[in-house]
Order: sequence, then C-alpha cells, then structure tokens
Amino acid sequence: MEELDRLGVEDQLRAEQGLVPVIGKGGQIFYKHIDDLSTYDMDFRTSAERLEEVWLRERVERKRRALMALPFPTS
Repeated sequence: MEELDRLGVEDQLRAEQGLVPVIGKGGQIFYKHIDDLSTYDMDFRTSAERLEEVWLRERVERKRRALMALPFPTS
C-alpha cells in the first residue's frame, strides 16, 4: 500500500502544479504543463491516461488473484 500512497502523493503534487502525463518517444511518460498542451498532444495525453488505467487495473487484478490463492488456515 505504501507504493500506491506514494504514487497518490506524487500525482497530487503534479496536479497542483498543472502537470499532466503525456506519452513521448519510445512510449515513455513525461509531464507537461496543461497550458502548454497543443492539439497535437491530446492523443498522447489520452494514451498516457489509458496506460495508467491499464496498469492500475492489472495491479488490482494481481492483488485479487493473490488474495484468492491464500491457503485456508487450519486449526
């Protein structure tokens, strides 16, 4: 949970600064100020959001599968 907390804090700080994720060359995510976005950037901005969403969904699914696989305690 610490990793998600850290990511949340970092995301909050970037949002307060007006920075949004954009996918650049090679599929790397970088951050650009919202006022500096052009119409050209919008597809790359949307792609960055989708990439983050997929990562979060996969993380939730891995966690769910791990919880389902826990052995039943015997006493």
